[in-house]
Amino acid sequence: MKTRIFIFILISSVIFYLHGCSDSTVNPPPPPPTLNGIFILNEGTFGDPQSYDYSFINTSNDSVYSRVFRSANNFSLNSFPDGMVLYRDNNLYVTAQGNYLSQGTIYKINSSNNQLISSRNFGKNPYNLIIVNDKIYVSNISGSYVSVMDINLNPIADSVATGPNPNDMVYSIGNVYVAKASYTTEYSVAIINTVNNSVSKVFLPAPPVSLVESIGGIYVSSYTRKKLYLIDSSSLLKDSIQINIPSPAMGEMVAGSPGVIYIADYDTATYSSKRVYKFNVSSGQIDPNFNIQFTGTDDVYGITYDKMNGRLYITNSKGGVQNGELRIYDSNGNLIKTYPDIGGKFPKRVAFKYQ
Repeated sequence: MKTRIFIFILISSVIFYLHGCSDSTVNPPPPPPTLNGIFILNEGTFGDPQSYDYSFINTSNDSVYSRVFRSANNFSLNSFPDGMVLYRDNNLYVTAQGNYLSQGTIYKINSSNNQLISSRNFGKNPYNLIIVNDKIYVSNISGSYVSVMDINLNPIADSVATGPNPNDMVYSIGNVYVAKASYTTEYSVAIINTVNNSVSKVFLPAPPVSLVESIGGIYVSSYTRKKLYLIDSSSLLKDSIQINIPSPAMGEMVAGSPGVIYIADYDTATYSSKRVYKFNVSSGQIDPNFNIQFTGTDDVYGITYDKMNGRLYITNSKGGVQNGELRIYDSNGNLIKTYPDIGGKFPKRVAFKYQ
């Protein structure tokens, strides 16, 4: 009897041990989602309404489709579309500026068949947008305010005052941070509380032309001053970092992997960007081994980072003399693939459609 009890205890102990080992096993992280397609928003050419559209790349076979919206709806977007977000509801939201100093348009589009769901005219040259908790924030670049609406395009707040010429935005911890165009007369980052739409401001010594979220807070590009300014989670200006690049100014920025910021230069004489730098937040230094440069009429017209797959997407306008192209790089600046003709002029924004 004692022998049977001993054997039972021994077997139970082994089973318990194996079960415990199984529970403590660390499973590998899941693979990144499969990229099915890429939307590319083309600003188009003045006087050519059919050029105001977006393209689509089917990444399974590298097919490129141009003027996608017009093909699906038999009419074009309003002039100079500049904002695009593919939201979690599987709908594509696009903003177009319209005529100078006039109302523009926002579109809600089914991303599966590219059919228009709804649209709304509003604002004063609506430029870019972000969507936070089913609320859409749109910067009106010829105005002094951001418009807020729900995902059905119903207005929530028509004019949240930000100061003149708001352009790009980023969300962090309950706030939307708003940058300004290079020609603004107010060098401030507007901070919108997403609960009550109240606004506070952080003032800088130069135009805050671009901003991103990274380790430590919000990093702001200061154009010709060529400094990165850090705004912490308390909306306080904490630090500035000199960015030593030969170009006259800093341009658009995009956040990469944690602690990495990609910075496009900007030539104030030619109004173009020719080079992208990789900045390490922890070291406060530019990566000397990172090298993405464009020459001739080629340029960095738009820059987007795919966080799911760790790749950098750069649109090249080719000076508008022909259709633009899309170049895809890994996080270290190695060229992976080029789509030399994306079927539209002045490609600006990129959105990713995953399986």
